[in-house]
Amino acid sequence: MYGLGRIGITDPMGSDRKKLYLFVEIDRCATDALQSVTGCSLGHRTMKFLDYGKMAATFVDLSTGKAVRIVAREDAKLKAKEYFPGTKTSIAANSRPTR
Repeated sequence: MYGLGRIGITDPMGSDRKKLYLFVEIDRCATDALQSVTGCSLGHRTMKFLDYGKMAATFVDLSTGKAVRIVAREDAKLKAKEYFPGTKTSIAANSRPTR
């Protein structure tokens, strides 16, 4: 949402749908979240995967040429623990499978 706001896209799945292009540098669940929020996808050719191994995405407004790259910094997990103490960081790490 932050990246969309920075380039002025307010309705990524509606009136701004054809204006938005997304470059993702991650092949993890964050890419699924970006697809869900923006409506961009590899199949629709509105998203491109660049295997740089970074937790980053570049949002591009094709109508204006304006773009912004959003990166998760290395200290993000530590900051999250500071802001939200006591919050579990991983459901998988804290749960046991049931049979």
